[in-house]
Amino acid sequence: MSNIKLTCEFQNTPIPNLFIDQYMTKANPVFSLVYIYGLRRCMEGDGGLSTAEIGAELNILETDVVNAWKHWEREGLIDLRFREKDGGPGDCTGDLCVSFLPVRCKSGKPAETAPAPAKRGQPAPAKTFILSTRPQYTVKELETYQQQSAEIAELFAYAQDALGKYLAYHDLNVIFGLYEWLRLPLDVIRFLFSYCADHDRRDLRYIEKVAIDWAENDVRTLEKAEEYVQTCAGDYRKIMQALGAGGVFPSVSQRRYMDKWLLEYEMPMDVILEACDKTAVQLGKPKITYVNTILQDWNKQGIRTVDGVRADAASFAMKKEAAKKTETSASSPLSANSKAKPRQNRFVNFKQREIDYDMMEKLESEYLKRSVEG
Repeated sequence: MSNIKLTCEFQNTPIPNLFIDQYMTKANPVFSLVYIYGLRRCMEGDGGLSTAEIGAELNILETDVVNAWKHWEREGLIDLRFREKDGGPGDCTGDLCVSFLPVRCKSGKPAETAPAPAKRGQPAPAKTFILSTRPQYTVKELETYQQQSAEIAELFAYAQDALGKYLAYHDLNVIFGLYEWLRLPLDVIRFLFSYCADHDRRDLRYIEKVAIDWAENDVRTLEKAEEYVQTCAGDYRKIMQALGAGGVFPSVSQRRYMDKWLLEYEMPMDVILEACDKTAVQLGKPKITYVNTILQDWNKQGIRTVDGVRADAASFAMKKEAAKKTETSASSPLSANSKAKPRQNRFVNFKQREIDYDMMEKLESEYLKRSVEG
């Protein structure tokens, strides 16, 4: 391939060099295209451009345009907000208001290497995906991507084989979201499906949770994915040892419990091991279902540290002791301030009749009178 020599007939570059060097080279090409095109139209004073018009001009989907704006807002290059209803100086034409901000230099560190995935129990790095919830793609959008991209069509086919079922519309939404929403590379997504299928986890809700966990921890290469899986396997071994089954690889049902603790609850390892110790003390031998009950309760209470576990146990013990004292006081025979109650028996409970002496005297007088006259 021949070398390309670039020349220009103007002195100033319309796009800042910082954007090209530090932002554009690491962003989705579609996002860079939207930024450059939007800035170009902004410089012309065109304030009435819609996302649909930009999508049509660039031959991309409208959702790509919206996601591009959200990406550059996260990068700090634009201010994104909705139009104010009352109008005035803060108002702008269209439902979405995009204000281009000065391009600032990133931190002195070059972005040559991505941070290593965080270990379990350590704070995870900042989320790298755009929206807090997965967007919903229309049937037309999914068909368009599948027709225009051989890789997406291959991904859908691979996922269908791994899951062992025909993919419905909702399934395609989730799978495409792993690529478009979480920005995971295709080889990482394929590895994810293989890993879950090998461990008999074909539920897309579970697969999506694993993918989110990988995205949050910047697992975006095949090497990092393999390393991260090995880290999870190490977590399995630690838990199995705490359950008294060291050296034994967990069964499918046991892994489901552990994945729930690690991925869904995001419980630190020391808290999980504390729950295992608690079951060993109370039952004599750790039992995974009992551990699950304990961790489920701690998760509802928001307990995430061993200190929090011990504080909760101390609070429970104090309440139990107070309740015991109250019960003992209520059941004591007599206290200094209490009065003896009369003993209840059938004679005490007998309700005596009330006698009308005036009536008896009157009846007796009548009786005597009849006796004299008779």
